[in-house]
Amino acid sequence: DNHLFVNFETALRQKLSENRTIGINSSISTEKLIYDLKEYNFNPVIKTSERVGTLSFDIIESYEIKREKQTRKVTLQSCNYMLEKNQCRKSGSGITNEGLQRLNYGLKATITLKDNKGMDILPPQTISKGYSKSSKVVPDKLLLRRKVSDLIATLYARMIIPYKEHIDITLLNGDGIAMEMIENGAYSPALIRLEKVITDKENDNKIPENYYLQGVIAEVQGDFVMALQKYNEALILDKENEIIIDALKRIEKVYKVKKA
Repeated sequence: DNHLFVNFETALRQKLSENRTIGINSSISTEKLIYDLKEYNFNPVIKTSERVGTLSFDIIESYEIKREKQTRKVTLQSCNYMLEKNQCRKSGSGITNEGLQRLNYGLKATITLKDNKGMDILPPQTISKGYSKSSKVVPDKLLLRRKVSDLIATLYARMIIPYKEHIDITLLNGDGIAMEMIENGAYSPALIRLEKVITDKENDNKIPENYYLQGVIAEVQGDFVMALQKYNEALILDKENEIIIDALKRIEKVYKVKKA
């Protein structure tokens, strides 16, 4: 299906070009474009640049509609509203038939990114997304194709292009002065303060909350290795703390993307 291929390529092109950090060339090579234009007695001068990466994909589409029949038993009544009492009485029963359509739509894309020597820049990524709904009217297939293609393209773009995401971080009750510094954006002084507090031999301040606060600072500053280490140290001391567990999951997710 050529429309499926073009639609998905367009979605990838748009999502990868949105933040302008990389340049996207057409699936038609520069050489072929020059050759085609020569057929019209036009010799263009097109600057070519060394190709840094080649993105290719295989895509599988599934589209299924199941028509379901539902029956419902109804009671028939005969009514006379001129009467003061017992205006309606049962006159019989019947069965109604209702038609319902069950739609299952899905796309499965395997996307490969290689350098100019044919080596993987990123291992092949397989992403599947779908849409299911039961209703009397089903959405247009081309609309579904475009929406799901955009969703997969967005997910893939986030694997290879840096992006910012707003998150809410909960501070645990550790050292009060360090917490106030963090809340005011003084991350480096807060980190120094926490290091001194934790290593202070006169006071036992090696509590999970202080290690967690160190992890928060490292995460905010983009030091995910340190953040992972500090969150793990906090979790060792408080294995069932959901806030620390969520923080670890968040960092591990970032780590997987960076390693890929």
